[in-house]
Amino acid sequence: MRKNYLRWTEIPYAGETRPPNNPVTPSAGSWSLFYLKRGQDGDFLDPNGRKLRLPITHPNHIDFDKELRVFQNTLKKITPKQKKIGIYYGTGGPTKQWTPVFDRLIDTYSRPF
Repeated sequence: MRKNYLRWTEIPYAGETRPPNNPVTPSAGSWSLFYLKRGQDGDFLDPNGRKLRLPITHPNHIDFDKELRVFQNTLKKITPKQKKIGIYYGTGGPTKQWTPVFDRLIDTYSRPF
């Protein structure tokens, strides 16, 4: 089952009135958006209705007391530098700090097809 999803070139960025016309990756406008669905049992499904297997632990299987102890022990040993790094990455808009990291990783590890 194939649906005609919107293309990236049809959607303006937040705060913009027109879609981008000079993308970094010119073929990006031909990429389909990918939407997840939920099945009747709550499972996530791909557009073809197949169940997705996500590497996420169900909350009922997490030992939250153990996780809290690990967190508390980490806080006892944290250095001023580690605290500064944590504050930096935990402050501001999500993409403000992470986008440069992602860009660097892409530039470093991406391979031509």
